[in-house]
Amino acid sequence: MPVSHSFCRVSAGVVVSCPLTVFRCKMAVESNVVNSGGEGWEVVSRNKKERRQNKEEIPIAPTVKVKVKETPSHPVASKENEKMPNAEKAKKPQTKKSNDTKKSTDTKKMKQPKNLEQAFSMMSMTELQEACDTKSLTDMARYLNYKLFVHHNNELFFQTPDYPMSIVPLKIKDMIIKAIKTKSHLFSLHNCIEFCLLSIGNDMVKDLPVIGYKLMVQAIAEVDPTHFTKCTSKLNNLMSSYQNRPPIGLSLLWAVGQGGLKNFDVGIQVWKETMLPTIEMKHYFKYVVDYLIMLLRIHSLDSNAKKVLIKPEVFMDIFSFIHTKRKHFPKHLEKSLLDQSTVLRTLCFEKSDSRKHSKFLEKLFNELPDSYYKKNQMYDLRTEDILKSVLSALSNGESVHSEWKSLHIKYIKQSSHVLNFIERIWDRVSALLNSKPFFDTVTSLKVAYQKIIKTNKGDVDIEVILQSCQNIEKKSSVSKGFPWITGCFVLLIAICGAAVTYDIQTASSYDKSHTAFVTKNALEYGSYAWHRSLAASARGFLWMEKNTPYYYTTVADFSKPYVELASDMSLVISNQAKELVGNVKEYAVTKWPVVYSTVDHYAPGALDATSYYISQAWEGTKVFCTYYYNVVATYFSTKVFVDNWAPDVLHAKTLQALNTTQLYALEYYSRFHKNVDHYSKL
Repeated sequence: MPVSHSFCRVSAGVVVSCPLTVFRCKMAVESNVVNSGGEGWEVVSRNKKERRQNKEEIPIAPTVKVKVKETPSHPVASKENEKMPNAEKAKKPQTKKSNDTKKSTDTKKMKQPKNLEQAFSMMSMTELQEACDTKSLTDMARYLNYKLFVHHNNELFFQTPDYPMSIVPLKIKDMIIKAIKTKSHLFSLHNCIEFCLLSIGNDMVKDLPVIGYKLMVQAIAEVDPTHFTKCTSKLNNLMSSYQNRPPIGLSLLWAVGQGGLKNFDVGIQVWKETMLPTIEMKHYFKYVVDYLIMLLRIHSLDSNAKKVLIKPEVFMDIFSFIHTKRKHFPKHLEKSLLDQSTVLRTLCFEKSDSRKHSKFLEKLFNELPDSYYKKNQMYDLRTEDILKSVLSALSNGESVHSEWKSLHIKYIKQSSHVLNFIERIWDRVSALLNSKPFFDTVTSLKVAYQKIIKTNKGDVDIEVILQSCQNIEKKSSVSKGFPWITGCFVLLIAICGAAVTYDIQTASSYDKSHTAFVTKNALEYGSYAWHRSLAASARGFLWMEKNTPYYYTTVADFSKPYVELASDMSLVISNQAKELVGNVKEYAVTKWPVVYSTVDHYAPGALDATSYYISQAWEGTKVFCTYYYNVVATYFSTKVFVDNWAPDVLHAKTLQALNTTQLYALEYYSRFHKNVDHYSKL
């Protein structure tokens, strides 16, 4: 029954043991609406409006203490009676605790490190060792993030691949990695990675540092990078939540990509499953491209790494991504991506097992034009890269040649492009393809095409392919002529050796021979002459270094008036020339109307027509020059300045050469001064 329709009567000294009665009595006391007539209290419910209107008229009822009998069957009653005193007692200690927490936070703020290096220096080795020994992997990640509570620039994580692990002291790094290795069989590493990813997202939302979690992710990548492939689904779920927050999304992609820096297969799988879906987003496409470039370069330059095994499907996926044009890509990013086709070929065919290259050939043939080669046919950049990939496969694996022999009938049109491309650039690829398996393949292809021509006479396309095979054989068999200079030099050395041998044999020993006498005296006099020449040149250099400033000042003082006279004369001549040109120009301007009217009188419209044709010729010349300039520039940028001749490569090599030259020049200069000081004292 609702309280608004119930009535309760409690007599004085009566002990109520029913919980429902206690609740109704409590409601009666709180209502402060009392009717004191009869034997007890009568409770009447009213709405808020009536209570506000009659507040002054209604007397406040005295508080009624209801004694409730505490029994085990009714524990609620004892809890109701103990609520008020406990709440009142708990007020004072809370203020003390709040003051203590404020003091602790103030001390923490005072001890907070300013940068990451200071945070590492403040870490206690014993405390870290205890955490590594006793805590789980997730607790270790929390501990590191707590100790490395430093706000840091996130761009450093994307500029250097191994940051922040690169600045971790070696002792701390070894301690963390050793703890992960020992606990990897007790705790799941990919669960720890997922925990770090989740913590990175949650803490960055609250604007808290996450360096400890990132460091833990890098340490796991050092131990076993294969576990990162198990976290792709978790990352995709997080990216769906944080993709509109680029700093968080980029940090998550950075964290899951750390395994790829240690293992190429892991990096490519993570890149395809987690990063490639964000390529159309303006905040993420640059990092997706930069990560792929970094992945290819790190593993292509790592000579100590294990041989990379790239599947043909993976190769074609990366190749298609490199050559796919996207409107929102800047030109410099597109160019740097196209430059990676050479790195991809190096990584795929030079760093991998040559026995697996035969699987690539059919995939590459499927990407070539499905038509016969036409004379003077030009290729686009993608097709040319496919042909270069075929050549790389042919030059690094014997199994590819046997695969080509079995596929050339099925891919006869594609083979025509390969053979003509080899014929065209034979001077550049002869060193790579000058092997017996390649020439055996060309010979077998030539024999097969000769049989086809016998059955299908007049087939021009097959005749072109056959001609290419014959031209390759001719170019490979052309002799370069006898090296006369090298032969004469070898002959002279042989004659001298024979003469020395005869002299030693006739004298019965080397010490008694004429050769020993000549070489001994020659060495003595030669060394004496050499030291005397060095001493004289050293003294001369010191004399020049001492007296050159004196003679320079003397010559400068003597020639100073003549130099000033020459400069004054040049100024006078230039002023006269300017005045003469101005007079001629003024005369031509004043007389031009007379000349124009005279010519127009005898030949009406001739001057206008001439000026019109001259302007048209000038415009045509400008268009012609602009067009051919673009043609030449395109040719040089796509055909000449590529691969090792690319501007970036040339720029890097030039800077390296300049730096090396400068270092050697400084070293030579210091040695030269030391030798001069030494030999000048002889």
